[in-house]
Amino acid sequence: MVWFVSGMLVYLYRDYVLERLILLVLIFIIVLLLYFLKINLIYFSPIIAYLLIKIAYLNSPVCNFGKYGDFSYGVYIYAFPIQQLVVYLMTKSIVQPMSWWMCFLISFPLTILFSMASWNFVEKKFIKIKKR
Repeated sequence: MVWFVSGMLVYLYRDYVLERLILLVLIFIIVLLLYFLKINLIYFSPIIAYLLIKIAYLNSPVCNFGKYGDFSYGVYIYAFPIQQLVVYLMTKSIVQPMSWWMCFLISFPLTILFSMASWNFVEKKFIKIKKR
């Protein structure tokens, strides 16, 4: 429920513009509070939802990422299996236990690569066939 209400608040205040520096400072403060004070993430979910959406729509190279293809379905399909494989392989060999950020740093680029390959070699071809 908290994340749903957060999304509603983000939509309600969608026209309110924050400068990039303010966004970065807010993110930094939230990360520090979460890490050092061990505060539950649920208390910050409206702020986190707002910041994530604002960051997604900043005028940056990330905003133009879609011009290379639609990798969203590939991310949806491949993220979980890749994360599970990374955790399995890393805990078998190097890291015991594996932290979430280490898993993310390894899994995210792999997921993007698999998603790009899936888009270019599978999905795009089927979309062309669909139009016929």
